[in-house]
Amino acid sequence: MIPKEHERTIKVFVDGSYSRIYDKAGWGWVAVFDDFAVEEDYGVVENHLGSRNIAGELHAATRGITWAIEEGLPKIVLVHDYLGISHWANGLWKARTEIAQGYVVFMRHAMREIRITFIKIKGHSNNRWNDYADALSTKYKEEINAVES
Repeated sequence: MIPKEHERTIKVFVDGSYSRIYDKAGWGWVAVFDDFAVEEDYGVVENHLGSRNIAGELHAATRGITWAIEEGLPKIVLVHDYLGISHWANGLWKARTEIAQGYVVFMRHAMREIRITFIKIKGHSNNRWNDYADALSTKYKEEINAVES
């Protein structure tokens, strides 16, 4: 649940996925204001050193935050279902892998540019916008299948 004090702030919902068939991680994010999607993006990244869906989760976060910075937003609420999104950024988890270390470096710089409030929600819990970000994170599979058919 989004706290009342963040109702009038852009919320960026992020999610990642992994496909064993393609050995790739998908990512997706959607920026929401007043319960309307104002921007979205998705794509695919290689399975970075066996990181599976974590690569997608982190890529979605960095892409959504980059968009917000480029738009000149002073603050966002970053809504995520993977705890590492907030815990690595806030130093609660030690970044032991290359991908986590890269994310931490990105976040140190980004958090000087924009104020980010992290909200962790349960994945696959019928949250409209988290489910939408999740669907975006798997959209690349449809595109690969369309090219191969």
